[in-house]
Amino acid sequence: MDDKFKMILSACTEDRSNVIAKGQSAWSRRCGIDLLLKMLLVYINSIGLRHAPESTIYVDEIKNNNMVSNLRDTAEICDAEKATFICLNSYSPNRHIKMGVFWPIFKAVTLVVLSLPRVLSFIGSECTVNDSLARFLIKRMDNYVARIGYQHPFILMTDHHFYSTVIAMNDHATSAVLQHGLIGDARFFSPVRATYFYAWSKKSAVLVNSEKAVDAGTYKFSKLMRLEPKHYVESFADAKRVLLILSSSKTSEQISHRIEPLLNLQNRFGFKLLIKMHPGSLFSINELRDAVSTSDVELYKEEKIEAIDFDFAFIEQSTAALDVACLGTPYIVIDESLDSYFSEYQEMLPTASNPDELLRLTVEFSLTKYMPAYTSFLEQEIDNGQCRIDSLIHRLQNECGSTYGGRYGK
Repeated sequence: MDDKFKMILSACTEDRSNVIAKGQSAWSRRCGIDLLLKMLLVYINSIGLRHAPESTIYVDEIKNNNMVSNLRDTAEICDAEKATFICLNSYSPNRHIKMGVFWPIFKAVTLVVLSLPRVLSFIGSECTVNDSLARFLIKRMDNYVARIGYQHPFILMTDHHFYSTVIAMNDHATSAVLQHGLIGDARFFSPVRATYFYAWSKKSAVLVNSEKAVDAGTYKFSKLMRLEPKHYVESFADAKRVLLILSSSKTSEQISHRIEPLLNLQNRFGFKLLIKMHPGSLFSINELRDAVSTSDVELYKEEKIEAIDFDFAFIEQSTAALDVACLGTPYIVIDESLDSYFSEYQEMLPTASNPDELLRLTVEFSLTKYMPAYTSFLEQEIDNGQCRIDSLIHRLQNECGSTYGGRYGK
């Protein structure tokens, strides 16, 4: 193995270990069966009359509705019908890159045949990651990217997932990663492996702490800020539909602990309680249903926040605070950590660190009091919805076109 391949393998293995450490540690996950199926899907999606990409290539790797929506919106706004995708999570016959008929079929068949012994040899292994299969799949994706060519930039949802890492660390490909969450856990954004990191704001660009970080904004929030608020409540007593957005709670006990004070509030004020799971939740909708002690609650899993009808929100520390703030809906942050991302906002935003404080803040809530805090929060985190990604991507396209084969910003 040359040094560059060792670096890519090490990066992919590190990312895989982080996924497993989050609780996704089944044998099939450690073996990399899901990665094998993703590569197979890429070949299947690639079957069709071969044509070169006309514009930017968007890499759809993460199964997260919000992130997928942001990637698709970015593609639509920047490249419209010329946008081309590499889809690793779904069958996409129309916008996916087409590589002919014989080549992708041949690659799909040989992928299965050559992967089988690597999978079988991992049976019973206690290793964290199947290195043999990982090496094989890295080479396959690198070969796929080389066949596409390097005339167009790659836009990534992250550069800390397996195949996106392979693309980001390719010396011949120009790439940019879209910030997908608050800059908190460094494992999922540092180091920056792509050519550029398109941050949501000046603050995020500074937190990334990389010369590759650019204050670019995001269409995810600029779109939301253009929507008219559905409701207007001055105090919590005015709320009719209250949304709890879970992100840090992971067990039935933690969920019950979170819900209990809200059920007490529900008995007092008579609102309808709605609960939404985080896209990356490790518990199922059935486990959430079991943890809720009353049937008078609406549960949501995949729905976008803006598609839910609510007029007040309780938010465990997560990006959802930005979604809700952009919609102009009042909210209270629930943050029981001492060193979370939201710690700096505890004296500004309505933030509860325990059930008693949650009850007090809720009863005393005044929108007039906290509106300046919500406005300042949006200014710091997303530059009030400003977005410059369109011009930045077009600049990337010009760079690739004028200096074919090079890599920029390194």
